[in-house]
Amino acid sequence: MVGALALIMGACSSQSELASDTAATKTMMLSGTGSDDAVEWDFYCDKGRNCGEWSKIAVPSNWELEGFGGYDYGHIREKHDEQGTYRRDFDVPASWQNRTVKVVFDGVMTDTTVFVNDQQVGLTHRGGFYRFSYDITPYLNFGESNQIKVVVDKISADKSIEAAERQADYWVFGGIFRQVFLQALPASHIDWVSLDAKASGQFDAEVYFEGLIGAETGVEAQILDMDGKPVGKPFSALLQESKAVVSTAIANPELWSAEYPNLYQVRFTLKAGTDTLHTLNKTFGFRTFELRPHEGMYLNGEKIILKGVNLQR
Repeated sequence: MVGALALIMGACSSQSELASDTAATKTMMLSGTGSDDAVEWDFYCDKGRNCGEWSKIAVPSNWELEGFGGYDYGHIREKHDEQGTYRRDFDVPASWQNRTVKVVFDGVMTDTTVFVNDQQVGLTHRGGFYRFSYDITPYLNFGESNQIKVVVDKISADKSIEAAERQADYWVFGGIFRQVFLQALPASHIDWVSLDAKASGQFDAEVYFEGLIGAETGVEAQILDMDGKPVGKPFSALLQESKAVVSTAIANPELWSAEYPNLYQVRFTLKAGTDTLHTLNKTFGFRTFELRPHEGMYLNGEKIILKGVNLQR
């Protein structure tokens, strides 16, 4: 009897772990996370130093600092306008077959066109300071080798981006300067979230999703401390059109500030009835910024005196 009970409990545990594994986001790095663990890609620069032939480059990096192209300062009118082409092979697990696979770039200077297995996967992304991604699922060979090619133009074709990002009092560079990775998500998944966590303890989130979602599909959320212990009770809402809005209030949260950067986590679970489709964790802090006319900036009700600024950002 004890043996049978143990087998049943073991089977339940295995099923739970399998469901949890299926609902999780899988990640595969295509680059390093910084200069200390950068990954070499094939690279071709069309102008400037070391141009005209394929070689290797560290990713992430700026190609000027790796010996390619030319240096430019923000206020100089005539700038080097080289184009760099990156290339590398990667294997995609066969187990990702029924997932949505995205390639994510955390930052590229400046205009970026992406190809997977010689097929362009979307429109050219313009702008260097924020994350962007492409759904590359239709272009992949699962269980086999694939190739990604990234064509980067140092000068943006969008004059407003050039004016906003590159006409300033600092050096302007080109290249994949932040990390690149693959995300394998369940076919129906949470795409992105918008969080608002105030110093009062009020917490509101808009949760956006992708995929085929049924009428009884909803989002359940739970705030956790950084050790993973629940803070308050779970809260939930059904999806309405493309999103769900969930809210709760936490009594006496530890507030975030520069001096005391207290943080929490929130775990979102996309559910269809009792079935878990996708889980997503985000880290945040409870804080309220105010800009009071004629008084200045306040954080959590206390005035902040700005004693200096960085010329760049």
